[in-house]
Amino acid sequence: STEEGCDWGAYLRSLPQEPADIPNAWEEGFCERELAGTSLYAQVQHERAAMQMEFGLLAPVLLAAGVRMEFSDVLWANSMYRSRCFPGRLIGLSADPSAVSSAMLPLLDILNHRHAQPITWKVHDTAVDFVSASSIAKGSQVFSNYGAKSNAELLFSFGFCQRPNLSDTATAFLGCPKEPDEALSAKKRSLLEEQELPFQIKPNGSLSVGPFEVA
Repeated sequence: STEEGCDWGAYLRSLPQEPADIPNAWEEGFCERELAGTSLYAQVQHERAAMQMEFGLLAPVLLAAGVRMEFSDVLWANSMYRSRCFPGRLIGLSADPSAVSSAMLPLLDILNHRHAQPITWKVHDTAVDFVSASSIAKGSQVFSNYGAKSNAELLFSFGFCQRPNLSDTATAFLGCPKEPDEALSAKKRSLLEEQELPFQIKPNGSLSVGPFEVA
């Protein structure tokens, strides 16, 4: 809530009224023109479908409670959260690096990204220290470091890419032609499943193995 009585009201009122310029918030036709054929487009479609499903479940409940919400509100909230949140492990929410947890930190979320910017996080019981390991000249911009991310990750979460990007990757698939021997084809599929490698069987019977991220 942005109401005066809400602890986070001032922060929420300070956020932009328009969604962040990330693919999840793009108009569908524009998103398709820009990203069709990429793994990022599939990721955006998957996440938007999940948001639409959750919206369909929550909207009637909220309306019954007197709160009217549009799907555009969900896209706005998602874009604010995705483009501004910090990994929970940085601020002590979880020691498990695989845990999915994150938090929004007012003020620190306005800092722009610089590759390899030396930043140290120090977590206390009631505070978080954000320390630059390099000197910052008076009047110069203070940068954060969003981590070693590919351009697809940067665009998906923050709405920008970098060139050059030493952390960039490309998505690759390996094609396997259809085997005339069905027993051999079944053996290949079994081996892929045993190694937990993703694959798809195309209509012509060939295999598409992947995706793989190639640096």
